[in-house]
Amino acid sequence: GAGGGEGGGVVRVEDGPTHLASHPSGGVAYALCAGSGVLLVADVGRDGKGRGALTLAQRVELVNGADADGTDGSSSAAGALACSSDGSFVYVACGGRISALRTSEGGRRLELAQREAPPASGPSAPPVGLALAGGSEELLLSAEQGADLVRIYRRDVASGRLDLAGEVGCPAPCCVLPLAWPPPA
Repeated sequence: GAGGGEGGGVVRVEDGPTHLASHPSGGVAYALCAGSGVLLVADVGRDGKGRGALTLAQRVELVNGADADGTDGSSSAAGALACSSDGSFVYVACGGRISALRTSEGGRRLELAQREAPPASGPSAPPVGLALAGGSEELLLSAEQGADLVRIYRRDVASGRLDLAGEVGCPAPCCVLPLAWPPPA
């Protein structure tokens, strides 16, 4: 169950967290349980003995039934998380889809802003890595290992909305890490 217990755990064993991210404030953690299609939002703090503790703030059901992997109702452990540097949006890849979630209450509450369906044509595979890129994080990069490509989405920084802009072939990408180029002097 949530909260309490030895170590202040917030995750049931069957949730199996697979990916972690934090809000820029440092006071909120996000745990994606891709196998069950759940995103957990937890307050980060200290218990009465000064040890690190997590307290469940919200449980977001991202997928169910056929949505879990887009085909037969079984879930997939593929997934990824990215949080905008201003803390306004969390992007979650789960069940073969990318969801844009708007934050409130310092990142502790999330609400769906957009659910991006997989492309209608061409190769597609569940994303295994997400990263925001560009000077104002106007791009979202999505690594799709099974499709051997990285999809590039334009991101509206005000609404969080994503629009597919293109893709780049890449053999079996497993993560993406945008770098400033040329590097700062």
